[in-house]
Amino acid sequence: MRRAPRWPAVVALIFLEGCATVPRGAEIAATTTSFAYSTGRGSQAFGTTPSLTINALKEAMNDLEMGDIKINREVGISQVRARTKDHRSVVATIRFHQGLSTVAVRIGWFGDEPLSHALLGRVGVRLGTREAESIPAEAPSEPSGNPFFSRQAVPDYEMLRDFVEAPYRDRVVP
Repeated sequence: MRRAPRWPAVVALIFLEGCATVPRGAEIAATTTSFAYSTGRGSQAFGTTPSLTINALKEAMNDLEMGDIKINREVGISQVRARTKDHRSVVATIRFHQGLSTVAVRIGWFGDEPLSHALLGRVGVRLGTREAESIPAEAPSEPSGNPFFSRQAVPDYEMLRDFVEAPYRDRVVP
């Protein structure tokens, strides 16, 4: 007597179980209206429509002297790109979910927490969800260091000196 294979039941259990691709804290962070910063990206949610949020974001970028502002709108997601005074890229992504426009900002390759916080703070001022404050004369900025190529790392000529100065031992001598 032949038994039916069990693999369809296993596959069905996997699909019924689901897949946790979004960390549990991300759902809370996506709905909070306070500033959050993680892995080089600052984010904050505003209780306005995406079009109002995009206009406020443009005005906030102008306040902090960011130039070359470009807007890309797609279904459900909008992106605003700009450049800082020191020519770092600024990418702000706006998503609308459950009545909130969530803005996520990355400045440069590795992030800049003070400038992200200042930019999202200015968006809040422009939207009226935060008390009015004066525009800073100089935008706060602390670019994050490059985690892959540190300037304090030992240079290659020092690190590989032993290989260069070592005699060739595997060479056949005639």
